[in-house]
Amino acid sequence: MNSNEPLISCIVTIYNVAPYIERCIKSFLFQDYKNIELILINDGSTDGSEEICQKYALEDNRIKLVNQNNQGANRARNKGIDLSSGEWIYIADGDDYVTADVFSSLVQYLNMDYEIIIFNYERIENGKRIIGSKKQSDTIIELNTDKDFEQLRLSTMDRLGRYEYNYKIFDSVTACNKLYRSNMIISNNLRFVPDFPKLQDLTFNLMVYDVAQKAIFINHIGYVYCLNENSVTKRYQSDFPDKMRVMLDWFEKYLKKHNTESMKNAYFGRVVTIFRTAIVLYFCNIRNTDSYTSRKVIFNDFYNDYLLPVNMNGFKVGYLPIQERLLSFLILKRQFWACELLNRIRNTYLNRIRK
Repeated sequence: MNSNEPLISCIVTIYNVAPYIERCIKSFLFQDYKNIELILINDGSTDGSEEICQKYALEDNRIKLVNQNNQGANRARNKGIDLSSGEWIYIADGDDYVTADVFSSLVQYLNMDYEIIIFNYERIENGKRIIGSKKQSDTIIELNTDKDFEQLRLSTMDRLGRYEYNYKIFDSVTACNKLYRSNMIISNNLRFVPDFPKLQDLTFNLMVYDVAQKAIFINHIGYVYCLNENSVTKRYQSDFPDKMRVMLDWFEKYLKKHNTESMKNAYFGRVVTIFRTAIVLYFCNIRNTDSYTSRKVIFNDFYNDYLLPVNMNGFKVGYLPIQERLLSFLILKRQFWACELLNRIRNTYLNRIRK
């Protein structure tokens, strides 16, 4: 092992991913770059994931295994950060994996003064491999000005692809395609927001971009995100209104720190996105047995609290795919009945193609 190769602390959070965790662990242990520690946080799994992790922990002394009662992904990640001892911190999910050269491809940048190293990824969905950034393979982007980090915050908050470092350039939202300089994370006491129900990576990176001063994007595929059909993001969520309020309240507090017209506009794009998710997962989900009237009342309450106070002048949804564009338009026009109808048509179509 080259003594100039800094230690990378790789944090993997695990909750009931027994079919996938062995693949994930092996992808770290058989890295071309050997100077890593692998911190496995088993967050109360009940499906045999713990036993698989224990087996590998006994075989490789680079592994630290922590078994804890279920506390959620954010607290599990924070535990991993607290236990890390490397110069760099890397965070992944137990049902995905990394490429064998993810760190060796970045080795020349590890001893430079970057605080964030961003790389590309691909996701596997319905058997198809979809590359995150469509840029040319030799693309390198330096980010070292106040404007760069302002654009990172805007692109992260927005979701609609309207700002300079949007998802077509590289993914500024996700944590799994980034190496973080540990002294930046520790000295600024940066942690994932405990009990934050969704968009955990997004909120963490917004806080990171508030303090970071130098980053680089290398267009090398280093992470493979595997779409899990059993993911909670695919199911009806009866508690989504509670989750929605937690998220929107946090974003409103963040907006007070960055009270510019650009951020207000980006924030509004995020609010509309959360409302679209709420329509699909809760308000108009076919498994929601609450009456149409009661669901509409809750929708209107959220609309009055979070959409009505926002200035919608100049906001356009033309950046979105046609289905999302239509649903966003209906939400903004407060046409709950049409959202209900659209979602029922969608469910009918999905049921037909599955037969």
